[in-house]
Amino acid sequence: MVNNILISTTFKNSTVLLKPFYSFYKDIWNPRQFVFFIGVSKSYRINEFYKNICNCLNITLTESSYKLNNIPNAYNIKLYKGNENINVIFYNTELQYNRNVWATLRENLFKLIHTCAEFNTFDYYLNTDNDDFFYIKDVSKYLTNYNINKQCNTFHGVEFVSHDNFNVEHDLNFISHSYYFRVKSSKKLDGMSSHGYCRQIYLNDKIKNEGHVGKDIHICNNFDIKLNNNQLNDITDFDRVCFSFGCLDLKFLMDDKHFLQSSNITERYSHTRIKIEEDFRNYYKLTTEEESKNIIINCNFLQKYFTI
Repeated sequence: MVNNILISTTFKNSTVLLKPFYSFYKDIWNPRQFVFFIGVSKSYRINEFYKNICNCLNITLTESSYKLNNIPNAYNIKLYKGNENINVIFYNTELQYNRNVWATLRENLFKLIHTCAEFNTFDYYLNTDNDDFFYIKDVSKYLTNYNINKQCNTFHGVEFVSHDNFNVEHDLNFISHSYYFRVKSSKKLDGMSSHGYCRQIYLNDKIKNEGHVGKDIHICNNFDIKLNNNQLNDITDFDRVCFSFGCLDLKFLMDDKHFLQSSNITERYSHTRIKIEEDFRNYYKLTTEEESKNIIINCNFLQKYFTI
């Protein structure tokens, strides 16, 4: 059954995670519509991204008659509609700006789409980062109870353990320390789980993006019990978990991420290539000791979303 929900996310100068994002959410959430915002810093590349999206999603995109006005840091904004449930908004934007500018721009992009009447006809709205995959065992039941259960917003967060060179045929391993590379920069990474960066979503808010939240006593404790008892072997063993693909590999960190999150959360362009490579080795990769002192969760059941 199609769920009357709009799922929106943003990309900038890269769509590496677009296909797995779409495949995962179509399978798990089955929403009525998607909106993908694609920011492009070089105008001539819009056609390149247009073709790539059509090819990887096997769709045809047709420019809509909607006229969307420019907003700060987003220009030449055009809405394209796919032949399935996909909407793509291309816009030109600067190559570099700080995170405060980005936070405002993202909010304004979400506001912009709701100037079009058809995007205000949903029961729920999920605005999320493109590297966060929110998993629910039974979405229909979850949505039915969403406005009844006040704890429905929270998800435990797990983080993908970066490859040297990402290969979907290799193990997709996760660790129960969301943003473990940030945790590693300030303290020793050991113990079963950490909960400083678990997630929260806001399905009744058309504009608000997902956020970070501390430990949820029910959701996070249930996860930790299963983790400690080795009861997380298949996707059906999980519930209310956010699988975060924060960094696939060094190339992804270099080319796709806008922030270096290992020490201070600073814009990638503020650092030299040598510094980024050094931080990747020191913080984004796990040592043998760290692997032995933490529980590594194999999630190869997610591989299919990168290939279908």
